[in-house]
Amino acid sequence: MTAVWRSTGPAIDVANRHTVDVQALLEEYTATGDLSGPMRIVSDRDIPFGASDSAVVRAIQARLAGRLHEAVTLAAQAVTQLATTDTTSSMLARGELAQAAALTGQVDLARRAIGDLESPGQAVSAGPWIDLARPWVVWAAGARSESTDIAAANAHRLRHWPDRGLELIALHDLVRLGQPASAVDRLSTLAGEGVGPLAAVCWRHAIAAAARDVGQLMQVADEFAALGHHLYAAGSAAAAESMARRVRGPGLAAVIGRARAFALPGLRLSAIPALSTRERHIAQLALTGLSSRRIGERLSLSARTLDSHLPSVYRKLVVSGRVEVHTALDA
Repeated sequence: MTAVWRSTGPAIDVANRHTVDVQALLEEYTATGDLSGPMRIVSDRDIPFGASDSAVVRAIQARLAGRLHEAVTLAAQAVTQLATTDTTSSMLARGELAQAAALTGQVDLARRAIGDLESPGQAVSAGPWIDLARPWVVWAAGARSESTDIAAANAHRLRHWPDRGLELIALHDLVRLGQPASAVDRLSTLAGEGVGPLAAVCWRHAIAAAARDVGQLMQVADEFAALGHHLYAAGSAAAAESMARRVRGPGLAAVIGRARAFALPGLRLSAIPALSTRERHIAQLALTGLSSRRIGERLSLSARTLDSHLPSVYRKLVVSGRVEVHTALDA
C-alpha cells in the first residue's frame, strides 16, 4: 500500500507566542536553507519551546552544519525525552537520529531509531521526517539501489506537500544518492519559483553531478559552505574527488587537496571506501619504496596474501599503482 503522510499540527504562530508546531517551524525555513530562524526561536525564553523540541532543532542544524556526532547526541537526547509519546516532535527526533546515525556509519542505531515504524503495508506513515531518513539508513546498510527508489518515492509524494522545503530535501537526496538526472528538472522549477537560495544551489548541484563536471561540483561545494550547509558541501566535494580520480588528469592533486578541505569528522558516506587497518599499513609501507617482499616481511604476510591486498588498496583509492598512492593518501 502507498504511504500517505498525515497532517501535522496547527500552523505556527510565533508572533503571538502561541503553541509552536516544531515541524511547521522547520518546514518554513528549510527551503531557504537558513536555520538561524529556528535557532533564534529555540533561544527565545518567551516562546513555549520544550527542551526536547529544542534538541531536535539543534540536532538538525548540527547535522546540516557538518557536526554529525553532535547531531547524533542531541537527537538521541530528544528521543529519550519523548520515548513515551507519539507526537510530531517524537517522529522528528527519531527521524533525525536515524539520519545522523546513518551518516556516521552507526547502522544499527539508525535502524533501531525507526525500526518499529516499518510495519509492512501500513497505510499512514509516521511523517515525512521519518520517510526522509529511510533512504539514508538503507544506503548506509549497503542497499544503494533501494535507497534511490525510496528517495524517488519521497520526492513524488512531497510534490503535493503544502511546503516546498521538504520536497526540496527529497529531490536533493536523489542528487546526493547518485541520481541527479531524476531531480534536475523539478529542481529547476523550484529554483525558478524563488523558493529560496538553497533551491538554486541544489539545482546547480544536480546539473554538475549529471554532467560529471569536477570544477562545477567544487564550485557548488563552495556555495553550500557559504550557506552553512557543510554536510552538502562535503558531499559535492567528495563526488568531485571521486570523478577526478577516475579521470586521473594532471590536476588530480589540486582537486583532492581542495576536496579534503571540505571533509567532515565522522562522515562515513565518503566517495572513496575506507581502507582497513591492514590495507592502510600496506599503502604506507608502499610509499616508502619497499618491495612487496619486504612489505610482506614487515607485516608477516605471505607474498600471496600481500598480492591480494594491494589490488584492493588500488581499487579503493581509484589509483593504478604505487606512484599514485602518495597523492591519494596525502594530498
